[in-house]
Amino acid sequence: MSTHPTVLKLEKLKAEDEGEYRCRVDFKIARSRNSLVILEIIIPPKQPVIKDINGDVLQRVSGAHNLGSRLVLICEVEGGKPPPSVTWWKDSVLLDESYQVHSHVVRNELVVDSLDRNDLHTSYACHASNNNISLPAVTSVMVDMNLPPVEVQIEEKRRALSAQKPVELVCRAGGSRPPANITWFIGNQPLKGTKEKISSEGNITTGRLIFIPTIEDRGKNISCRAENMLIPGSAIKDEWKVDVHFVPQLTLKLGSKLRHSHIQEGKDVYLECAIIANPSVSEIGWKFEDKELHTNKSAGIIVSNQSLVLQSVRRSNRGRYTCTADNSEGKGESAPLYLKVQYAPVCKSDQKLLYGVARHEPVKVTCEVEADPSRANFTWKFNNSVESMDILSFASEDSISIATYIPRTEYDYGTLLCWGKNSVGTQKEPCVFTVIPAGPPDPVQNCSVSNHTEESLMIKCQEAYDGGLQQSFILETYDADHVVMLNNMTNPAPVFTVYDLTPGTSFVIVVYAYNSKGRSEPKIIRTSTLATPESLTQRDDPWQATFSPVLIVLICVVIVLILIVVAIIIIVKARSRTDTEKDNQKHGNDKSTTPLRQDTDDRREIMTTALETEDKCPDVIPGVEMSSDPMKVGDIHKPDIHGDNLPWETRLVNETNSAFSSMDYGPNNWGVHQRPLLKQVPSPSVPQLPPGPLQPLREYTSPNQHPPVPLHHPAALSPVGSPTSTTTLRAEWTIPRATNKVKNRQTDV
Repeated sequence: MSTHPTVLKLEKLKAEDEGEYRCRVDFKIARSRNSLVILEIIIPPKQPVIKDINGDVLQRVSGAHNLGSRLVLICEVEGGKPPPSVTWWKDSVLLDESYQVHSHVVRNELVVDSLDRNDLHTSYACHASNNNISLPAVTSVMVDMNLPPVEVQIEEKRRALSAQKPVELVCRAGGSRPPANITWFIGNQPLKGTKEKISSEGNITTGRLIFIPTIEDRGKNISCRAENMLIPGSAIKDEWKVDVHFVPQLTLKLGSKLRHSHIQEGKDVYLECAIIANPSVSEIGWKFEDKELHTNKSAGIIVSNQSLVLQSVRRSNRGRYTCTADNSEGKGESAPLYLKVQYAPVCKSDQKLLYGVARHEPVKVTCEVEADPSRANFTWKFNNSVESMDILSFASEDSISIATYIPRTEYDYGTLLCWGKNSVGTQKEPCVFTVIPAGPPDPVQNCSVSNHTEESLMIKCQEAYDGGLQQSFILETYDADHVVMLNNMTNPAPVFTVYDLTPGTSFVIVVYAYNSKGRSEPKIIRTSTLATPESLTQRDDPWQATFSPVLIVLICVVIVLILIVVAIIIIVKARSRTDTEKDNQKHGNDKSTTPLRQDTDDRREIMTTALETEDKCPDVIPGVEMSSDPMKVGDIHKPDIHGDNLPWETRLVNETNSAFSSMDYGPNNWGVHQRPLLKQVPSPSVPQLPPGPLQPLREYTSPNQHPPVPLHHPAALSPVGSPTSTTTLRAEWTIPRATNKVKNRQTDV
């Protein structure tokens, strides 16, 4: 017998695995046996889905629902084999086990007709099950609810309030979810500024209000109303009738039989003081021009409680009368009654007539009139060059009216006109108030610095727009780095003189304007004081002077340059003298009658020297009389001695590749110790000399002049050949060595 029977094991069953399974056993000597097994597979249902009456799927929470509202929950389950049963449970209590099957969907609907406070946070669960093997599928929702407040109460209601004194009102409301909204009312008018605080449990709301009662609030009801804003009609309230205590309110007026317009001297005047007070007054008094009045029959003054009688009034009785009264809240005083012959309002003197205000800034303009009776009604108008309109934003009391005006554009600046009107008539001439733009002033302009001295200077600027207000000016003096302030000055005009400055020092001057609205942008000026002159400084100590380091360095550089130039000049002259002495030794005394010829380098040196001293040396040797016959190349001309006892030789030589330039000859400016001017211009850049005799250009002077000697034959210096010839004719004059003054005179002709 086998101890290991054949086993068929199915894992992860599927729906298609359901059916009949047959097990067949075959024997060698016996017939086969078959065993039949029917496998049925149970498919659990899907997770239940809970929906509201609108078909919206609910996720854990249903609501919030208002108290008393109808609750409908629908549970739907899909799938499952066999079809599941769907039931509703509240905690462990079965509520509903009726369900319907609609095309593979099982549906159960739960209805709660009216929710009460106990249903808050109640959990409703939907169970789906089709076997007793596995746990049912469960989905639950919790019910959220809005609850109205159940109570509201004002604390400390039995007390009196004082007018114009702030008091804190406290109101508590409970039972509302979410917390109630608390609103305060006086009469039917809501009060703003309530501060709410919610308790840690979340079911009690405390509302606090700072309330400033007025006399008009006396006898009115203050109510605190608590309401859940999510539940219409859920408001409840608590009321309190307010008792307001206040300082006596007094009104002084003439007796009922008197007319102010008919008051004349000698008439009796009756003044009555009307009193409104809570609590009642304890004492009444009278004042004339702020001095207490008492009964004085000899003076015709009779005080009787709330009445004042002035018998046979005189001009001395003219003035302001008031009445006073006291209670536990304080002392009240009536508005002054000015006893005088009645007249229409007139503008009171010494009022502020000019108002400077910036755009979008409110300004309160006060208009006060003198009138009898003093109580007046007011009318305001605005006028400029473009339009005129009424002003409605103002408050008036007795003979004073205050208008609140806000300029918004540049056209809103102009004049405000105020008229008063009393029982006598309307004011003829209005009170005129001017509204001008106000703000910080503009920066000063066109600043200049003058009156420089070693220790002071003057700053003058041109003032700009003053911002609509009176402006002043401030000057601040800083060091050159604009770090340390040395001094500051204030002046009503932008003209300043700054003293006690350091000589030869740079400064930064800052000037700005200011008014009550602020100050302008600064104007920055950089300047300096004069350096102290060396010849005028410290007259009591003439050896003391102040030098700038830069000046000392420049002086040293100039001195060094001068020394270098002098040294170069000395060296050049020494070399020239040495070359001249060597040249004289080379020629000797036996060659005194021959021309002193020079090599090319010497001629170039002489020509260069002549060019550098063109304005100092003459062109032609005076006192030499040339022959009228034309000279040929190689000819020697020996002119006569012309007053200087010096014989001269002239030789005409040939030199090519040169061009002549015109030469100047001054017969009155030549000396024997001067060197003739040599000028050589490279050919062909300079045109050739024209034919004919040379023309003198200018005269030369020399410190060692000889008497002028006329040139008898200037034609002898005429060039040989045609004007286009490139041959250079050079004339040389030689002084015989017998004179012991060897001079070589050479020039191009």
